Amino acid sequence: MSLSSKGKRLCNEDFLSVSGGAYIICDGVGGSAKGEIASKLACEAISNYFLHLSHGIPQKQDVMDAIINAEDAFTKYVAKHPESNGMATTLALLHIFGPVAMMAHAGDSRIYHVRNGTILYQTKDHSLINDLIDAGYIREEEAKWHTQRSVITRAIQGKHNPALADVKYIYDIRQNDFFILCTDGLLEGIDNHFIEKSFVCNAELGDLVKRINSMCEENADDNFSAIFIEILSS
Repeated sequence: MSLSSKGKRLCNEDFLSVSGGAYIICDGVGGSAKGEIASKLACEAISNYFLHLSHGIPQKQDVMDAIINAEDAFTKYVAKHPESNGMATTLALLHIFGPVAMMAHAGDSRIYHVRNGTILYQTKDHSLINDLIDAGYIREEEAKWHTQRSVITRAIQGKHNPALADVKYIYDIRQNDFFILCTDGLLEGIDNHFIEKSFVCNAELGDLVKRINSMCEENADDNFSAIFIEILSS
């Protein structure tokens, strides 16, 4: 299941795709419609790569090649539309093959793996805020209100500035596990406490997604998008 909304922004620069075993969310940056184009180009190029993947579990090189595919699409588009120079997008990618999940991300779009109310894994945002926390300049509790909380340090931009994604494998997916891919706007409406309280065994996913959408419509200023996957059999 998925949701996507412009929130209180003028347009929605998020884009998502579910195809060929790959779940993808991109959050465009750049303004003036550049972000909207960037997220769509990247999502479609990466989705197309995985749709034609001939072997089972994707390798790290597959992720790199898929991103290169997107960067090629950016470079070709900017050559024809120079006003789009500078556009970029985050990436959150999940590929499930049997009991194995491969996750990759660049930027501050997140992936969660939740089992019966416990977040077993979440991606770490590539952001200036996290760099400042790691360096000891600010405390984690200050991050939510920091003026530079939206500055990301990795993104897909084009061949002139190749992107590096972090890749993670999980080999023990179980029945009733949940995976959540989301843009940062979703986290203006819900937090980790809500995720752990709500994504439990026997949760009614349809009702839960409607509730999350309502909470984000009320509280999120940014675009918000998410894909929710429930593992029905192991």
